[in-house]
Amino acid sequence: MKVVTVASALLLCALGFGCGGGSSLEYRRGLAGGDRAHAAGRHAEAAAEYERTAALSKKPRDRGRAESLAAAAYLKAGQVDRARAIFEKLAKANPENQYSAGAAFKLAELQAAEDPALGQRAFEQMFAAFPSNGLARRALTLALATREEKDGVAAVIQYLDELSRGPLRKSELGQNIAYSLAEASFRAGRTEGAYAQYVAVANEWPYPFGAFFDDALYKAAQIDVGRNEFARAIVLLERLLAEHETSSLMGSYHRPRMNAAALQVARIYEEKLRNRDKAREAYGRIYSLFTTGALRDDALWQQARLYREDGDPSSACGRLSKLVNEFPDSRYVPCAESTCNVTRSKKSHAPKECRDYLKRGYLPDLARPPFGDDGAVVPPGGAPAAAID
Repeated sequence: MKVVTVASALLLCALGFGCGGGSSLEYRRGLAGGDRAHAAGRHAEAAAEYERTAALSKKPRDRGRAESLAAAAYLKAGQVDRARAIFEKLAKANPENQYSAGAAFKLAELQAAEDPALGQRAFEQMFAAFPSNGLARRALTLALATREEKDGVAAVIQYLDELSRGPLRKSELGQNIAYSLAEASFRAGRTEGAYAQYVAVANEWPYPFGAFFDDALYKAAQIDVGRNEFARAIVLLERLLAEHETSSLMGSYHRPRMNAAALQVARIYEEKLRNRDKAREAYGRIYSLFTTGALRDDALWQQARLYREDGDPSSACGRLSKLVNEFPDSRYVPCAESTCNVTRSKKSHAPKECRDYLKRGYLPDLARPPFGDDGAVVPPGGAPAAAID
């Protein structure tokens, strides 16, 4: 009896023989012909070949793929109307297939290029019809931008508020809608509403499922800072920092807001709550917890500065010794050498002199926003504001 191995069966399937779930050989040849024409820049020819190939398959998936390629090639060839017709067919497919959402998005893009207002409505229809598709988030962003430019931020808030009360709230697009509402409220100067909405986003979509968990907590904390609610700001920042994961294989996971949040906790303790012990602990956490971060030498320098200012040169020099040994190329190395009896490694590429701005208590850009005398956040070159982006 003839035995067909798994490998042999897969090979036969790949070649188009006796594999009911695969695409026909003629279909694959048609795609290859379209690909060759497309690669050679013969886009109209490629589009016609893709469109002919689509008719060869009875499978919606294969037909949709070929039609999608045909529409894209027609666009390249400048035959927009023919591309539009295919995109409309794909977008309205019943049942929808994996190319339907992309086709609806392309239709909205084409509409927006001709008429921004009509494009806005087309994007809105797209994300309402396909809220689980990745392009829905982009469609929402583009639709909101056009609406705000045309009608103002108040109109955006009203529209998002309506969306957030509808069925889309429970869809995969729900958190994008809720976060966009918080952002629009903040831009409109509705600080209290923005604060409540930021916190609601973090509560309803917590880490690791919430795409805006960190941003929402961080921005709510900035509003608290602007209102001199420093203890409450720390609670929010600590909630962000608590979701810090480690891996035995790949180290730690440092999400973009974490370093800034940890550094700001230290600043609040030192500058606003006047709790220097807590500030030292907060700087120490940056060094010990964020082991692949870029602020570890900064944290050691700040710890040493606090110890020195508090009359504990021994502890200060202990921190600086660790800094010189573990970060031989740090900009703080010459400052440590001029402060304590420490010597850099012969392989060190650190600067030769300590810069004055470091002696004055320099903090890296991640420590922004700067605090005003009244505790409010001060944007660069501007008046105090309630929060920052």
